[in-house]
Amino acid sequence: MRAALAARCRFPPRAGVTTALGAARSAHVRGLKVFVGISGGVDSSVAAAVVKDQGHDVVGVFMRNWDSADEAGQAVCPQDADLESAQAVAQHLGIPLVERGFEPEYWASVFEPFLSAYAEGRTPNPDVACNRHVKFGAFHDWCMRQGADMVATGHYAGLEGGPSAPCADGPSGRGASVPAAPTDGDALALRAWEDPASVEAAVAASGGRAVSLCPAPAPGPGFRALTHAADPLKDQSYFLCGVRAPVLETVALPLGAMCKGAVRTEAAARGLPTASRRDSTGICFIGKRSMRSFLPQYLQPTAGAFVDAETGREVGRHPGAELFTVGQSARVSGASSRLYVLSRDVADGTVWVVRSWDHPALFAAGLLLAGEPGLPPEAAAMAADADLMPVEQIGGILPRATGAGATAGAGAGGAAPEQPLPARVGAEAARASRSAGAHPAGSAAPWDGRGFNWLLPSDWPGFAELAAGRGVRALAKLNNRMPAAAGTLWLCRGSHGRTRLGLRLDLPHRAVSAGQVAALYVPGGAGGRLVCAGGTEIEAAGPSLAELGAVGVRPGREELSKAGVSRPELGTTWQAGVETGAGTLARWSVSESLESHGWTA
Repeated sequence: MRAALAARCRFPPRAGVTTALGAARSAHVRGLKVFVGISGGVDSSVAAAVVKDQGHDVVGVFMRNWDSADEAGQAVCPQDADLESAQAVAQHLGIPLVERGFEPEYWASVFEPFLSAYAEGRTPNPDVACNRHVKFGAFHDWCMRQGADMVATGHYAGLEGGPSAPCADGPSGRGASVPAAPTDGDALALRAWEDPASVEAAVAASGGRAVSLCPAPAPGPGFRALTHAADPLKDQSYFLCGVRAPVLETVALPLGAMCKGAVRTEAAARGLPTASRRDSTGICFIGKRSMRSFLPQYLQPTAGAFVDAETGREVGRHPGAELFTVGQSARVSGASSRLYVLSRDVADGTVWVVRSWDHPALFAAGLLLAGEPGLPPEAAAMAADADLMPVEQIGGILPRATGAGATAGAGAGGAAPEQPLPARVGAEAARASRSAGAHPAGSAAPWDGRGFNWLLPSDWPGFAELAAGRGVRALAKLNNRMPAAAGTLWLCRGSHGRTRLGLRLDLPHRAVSAGQVAALYVPGGAGGRLVCAGGTEIEAAGPSLAELGAVGVRPGREELSKAGVSRPELGTTWQAGVETGAGTLARWSVSESLESHGWTA
């Protein structure tokens, strides 16, 4: 089977997927000046202690990114208490602590774009933006100007390779934990990534174009790889996918090989004052408030109607379309059943809703990624004259509807949907259709206009494969909680000749929203860990299962229950793994259910 498939698909050799990094890890460069971001929590405290143990000259820095008093004069971020905790940690470790404010940078690069995204009907991720622009942007640059050799934080992610790889490990002998293989959910996705049948399906869906398996090059002196953390429940590599690759050369993540429990054990063993301090959660500038109570302080919400997406009838009123996001439960007064947001139009305030969490209109497999593809110059030059797949034929990446009042189009096969949904017409469908060409005038470009933020070196074979019009298998995360999902990445050409990146997941994903961040991964890390290839925002989702004619398909609460999922809201994707209420990963496939309804993923 594999031999036959190889004739149609390219399988680059996987040599160097694992590397002998043990010597490099143990041969730490001693005596570096390392600035450590100390937030006052247990993670950054242990990170600072680990770096100090390795013989480095450590300077702690407490960052102020947000004015802690809101309009009502109430503290949103407990920064004064955090500063006191950070000072206690610095005193305990015998290191200096510097306080530095980055409020202007945070406001301009994180908060204002956050507000703009909601005003435009998108769903932003301020944590990804903060890491890119502030923690590993303004803060990192400031540290380097102060004479730092490296900058360390308490993020849970791995870094392998680079010029020297200092500060890479946690402490030995007290709970450091590096798994020999990916976690259950990621291991299932990895098998799907390289499964010949899955690759064959991707080839067929593309009309016979070849599909390649391209692992990451071996991390080494010329390539510092961002990988999953050892702790699958705390992994933060998704939030770091927007960090610029050159910055990673001078970044250390000492907790990448540790699990959360080991970090707390280490803190207690060292007598750190943060050993039992509770973790901070949520977005700092929102605090414990709901988005519904926070946004109206800065935006004028567009009130309007809840409209049933199947009947087109108004079922209730709401205070503002900007206060909702795709997939969330919508409280509609007098409704006989729970309703879920399908889409919203911030121009007229319409919020389209469906009547079940697992409605097929909420599931889509095709994604158009925002911005320029960002290929290296040589690959970009190759792509200029290559036979690239038209974006409209990439397996249903975009709806065919254009203009207000148009009926949402069918998928790649061209068949009309059995039951068109009004939610995909009007402004939202027109905006998605325009995505095939240039951005509308005046629209904001993601990632400072640089498009996809690649973290792989320019000699990664996948760049040449994409430039030649071939698909490249990838693993994707559309939020931090979901296991990685297998799919195929394509470089395609829009209607105006512009090249774009499109991603087709093997199985549909629930509640994809423009503005969300898609982080891509490929195998290649030590011990089988996944390497983050980079990321960008999602510009548009392709046709839903309902638009493709699978109106009767449901993922099924019975199937979810058999998989041990007591709270379906936590299972955000139709694929190999779903997260249970207990935090474990269970295997569940929807393939048979789809095929029984005459639709194949």
